[in-house]
Amino acid sequence: MLSLLGLKYIYEMTSHGSYQLRVDIVRSNGSSGYDVYGGFSLQPGTNYTLYVGSRIRSGGRK
Repeated sequence: MLSLLGLKYIYEMTSHGSYQLRVDIVRSNGSSGYDVYGGFSLQPGTNYTLYVGSRIRSGGRK
């Protein structure tokens, strides 16, 4: 889990443009894959809110 300090820096980086989020996955059997989502951003507050748009790409699955 990211600390609030880390979330602050991610918010600062993503508040100045449009970003994508890539999630890499490794399964217990060793196969791997990834998904890329558009519209990634954080909104500040007492608890940061994560926004993730639609999946725009995936690959590497076995």
